[in-house]
This record gives sequence, structure tokens and C-alpha cells, in this order.
Amino acid sequence: MAPAPCWSKPGGLLDVKTGDYRIDQGILIVDERIKEVGPLAVIQSHAPKDVAIIDLTQFTVLPGLIDAHTHLPAKQLLADWR
Repeated sequence: MAPAPCWSKPGGLLDVKTGDYRIDQGILIVDERIKEVGPLAVIQSHAPKDVAIIDLTQFTVLPGLIDAHTHLPAKQLLADWR
């Protein structure tokens, strides 16, 4: 069974493609994937009725940005430090 869609309302949104910081934006999430990002009124109109809302008004979000870095040598560094 697919998870229910939801939309979120961030306090701010950083467009990682353009570098623009935007306010009054929304993020529509369907099947655990970002379906749409845009002006809040547009996202609200595209979201199903009675959909869950994630309140992120205290946060800035960076939709689509994946922090894929890792600390592979950290285990060895910690072992050497002890």
C-alpha cells in the first residue's frame, strides 16, 4: 500500500538549481517523492483534500539536495586516537 500524499510548508526554501531563496512556497509529496515545488497557493490547490500537512515554518528546506558525503576513514581515525 502506497503512503498517503502530503504537502509541507517550509519557512523558506532554497532552490538548489538556481541558488534562489524563496518564501511562501510549498512542497507536494506523493509516493514518498517530491512531486511538485512551487508557490504555496498552487501547491495547496494541487494537493488532495484532507491531505496531511507537515509544518516546517521554523525551517529552511533544500528539496532535492542529497548530502551524499561520508566519513569512511573515521573508524580508523577514532581507533588511532584512542
